[in-house]
Amino acid sequence: MNGRTNWLVAVVAILGALLLTCVAVTIFGVVAFILSGEATVPYNELPPTPSVRP
Repeated sequence: MNGRTNWLVAVVAILGALLLTCVAVTIFGVVAFILSGEATVPYNELPPTPSVRP
C-alpha cells in the first residue's frame, strides 16, 4: 500500500467513526428523552387523517 492509499483509508476510517458516534449519540439522546418521561405522544389529540378520494 502506498502513501495515498493509506491516507484514503485513514480518511474513510475517521469519517466512519464520526458517523457511528453521531448515530450512537442520537440513539442515546432519544432513549434518554423517552425514559425521562418528557416524551408524551398525544395519539388521541392528533387530527384524523383525511380520507383520500379517487
